[in-house]
Amino acid sequence: MKNVSLVKRFLGILMGMVFVSSLAVSAPEYVKFRNISYNGTGCPLGTVSKNISLDRQAFTLAFSDYVAETGPGISRRDGYRNCIVSIDLDFPGGWQWAVTKFDYRGYASLDKSILGTQKTRYWFQGHPHGEAESVIVGPYDDDYHFTDYVETHTWSPCGATRALNINSDIRLNNRRNRWGSGLMTLDSLDGSVSWEFGIAWRPCR
Repeated sequence: MKNVSLVKRFLGILMGMVFVSSLAVSAPEYVKFRNISYNGTGCPLGTVSKNISLDRQAFTLAFSDYVAETGPGISRRDGYRNCIVSIDLDFPGGWQWAVTKFDYRGYASLDKSILGTQKTRYWFQGHPHGEAESVIVGPYDDDYHFTDYVETHTWSPCGATRALNINSDIRLNNRRNRWGSGLMTLDSLDGSVSWEFGIAWRPCR
């Protein structure tokens, strides 16, 4: 891959690997989705699926219609897509969970100087939010795979049910090349989905 912003990401991965390993705790004996709701231009009804890994240390959201485009004759609105997802997990009492990693796969085709940005913000109600952002600069025509480790300061509350809220967007910027074109998607070429969230668990204190 070319022209992907990597320096900050590389440092974040090194720090995150140490941080996540220090949090490693076996997951509770069962975890499942209690409810998932979503809304946005990048996730029309019926276009999102989900799965929890067998070890209960990650969950994956799959999108089939999350595509942004820019270029001559294309509305500026089509250069921005977003999705707000609310996830409520069912697990035994006495546990807390937090997101420690965002893992994205998709495809981008960008002419010279076209910028493609993918950003995610996440929070539990009443708690501070965290975020991760990735940027691709054209020329670029390839699949992409971003991994962002995040500082875990947002844990689900003990003794209360709170959904995890995820606000994601992808956007294209052609201000440096008005006649250039670009496309960015969270649906990879093979049709498989592409958001994996690493989970950390800890007993309530």
